[in-house]
Amino acid sequence: MGWTLDLVGLDENDFIRNCDATFKAAVKFVDWDHNADGTATGYYHPFSFPSYLQGYAPAYPFHRRGKSGGGGRSFAHSMLGSCAVLDANKSPRRPDANNLEGLFPYAYHVNAGLFAGYLRDYCTGIGVRHVVGVNRDDRGFVSSLKLERSGDHPVEFVIDCSGFRSLILQQAL
Repeated sequence: MGWTLDLVGLDENDFIRNCDATFKAAVKFVDWDHNADGTATGYYHPFSFPSYLQGYAPAYPFHRRGKSGGGGRSFAHSMLGSCAVLDANKSPRRPDANNLEGLFPYAYHVNAGLFAGYLRDYCTGIGVRHVVGVNRDDRGFVSSLKLERSGDHPVEFVIDCSGFRSLILQQAL
């Protein structure tokens, strides 16, 4: 998602403010298992992975030695600093950081409705045309798009990106 924001020229801070976005850096599984004494334990499934060590995935020696290799901590806690940051309820990105400049990889939770409006406003602002309908040929195929400002635009191939509303497939066809 971050790469896409950067590719189309969107400012990450503006995106976060306008779409009620929050950072997501791992999936935390709470009470996933139990220790030998019966107490509940969980773990993180992070969005990043530790580097290979002399050509070997670090998971191999960690699991070969058992949990004692990590001092009783999970693999992720033993190999990635991101877990300590998340345990402290801290952000993967500093407030003064540049776009997409995180301490470790992250994604977003976002309000999809706000994001759709944000993208619409951004895209129409840079000249993307807003489709309001379709015209069909005598076989029933989409032959042109009805554009909000410039009328009909002939097409050969159409992808409907209107989500569950399915404006072309369900409503026009």
